[in-house]
Amino acid sequence: MTTVTATRTRRPLHRGLVALGFAVTIVFGYIAVRDAHLDEVWDALRAMEVWWLVPAFALLALCVLVRAVRWRSLFTPETRPPLRPVLASLVGGYFFNAILPLRPGEVVRVVMLRRRAATSAAEAGVTVVVERAYDILALLVLLFVAAPFLPEVTWLDAAAVLAAVFAVLLGTAIAVVAIWGERPVLAVARVGARFLPVSQERLEQIARNAVVGLAGLHRPDIAVVAFAWTLVSWLALAASNAALLAGFDRSA
Repeated sequence: MTTVTATRTRRPLHRGLVALGFAVTIVFGYIAVRDAHLDEVWDALRAMEVWWLVPAFALLALCVLVRAVRWRSLFTPETRPPLRPVLASLVGGYFFNAILPLRPGEVVRVVMLRRRAATSAAEAGVTVVVERAYDILALLVLLFVAAPFLPEVTWLDAAAVLAAVFAVLLGTAIAVVAIWGERPVLAVARVGARFLPVSQERLEQIARNAVVGLAGLHRPDIAVVAFAWTLVSWLALAASNAALLAGFDRSA
């Protein structure tokens, strides 16, 4: 009876949050396009060679699939979930990122994966953080590889500084995990148990699961594969955007 009542109580709250999210999205969407020349946008869409959408969407779908494979590859073989729930959770996260501000989809996909594949939320959440680190590193690598073929830009030196800082931070994180393993995280969990309404055993279990999610940083067999998939995903996304732009360029 209590469970049913709690469920009924949560439903209006969830609906209210979703309605609020849509309202915020509509307001900021309007702010984003209020100064756009909609007549020119419509003319460009009418003149576009529509068949370019076929390779653009195909490459975009490939990018999403590759990113699902990348996310799955960041889990250890012992805890790695099946591809189908990983893909479904990733797409669900992208959906909420598209319609709501502040990228809530990152949390949504962790929750979805926990429900669909009984994956530890702490481990999955940490793999999402590792994903972002791989994305930054891959974009920096692709930027410097493509730099000789790009127009001269003034911010390339700043990007080099960012790359150096990021490399130091990433190297520090890898060294900490490689040398001390779960001990620093467990120490933080024990301190947190004094101030949080959660048992020390529960926090320590969450901490251990989180450290498992860091396998992509200190296990070469996982890191190399995941980083390769990251590069492929960004190249597929770039090719998708190039195909879409080609449709407009041809119509100019």
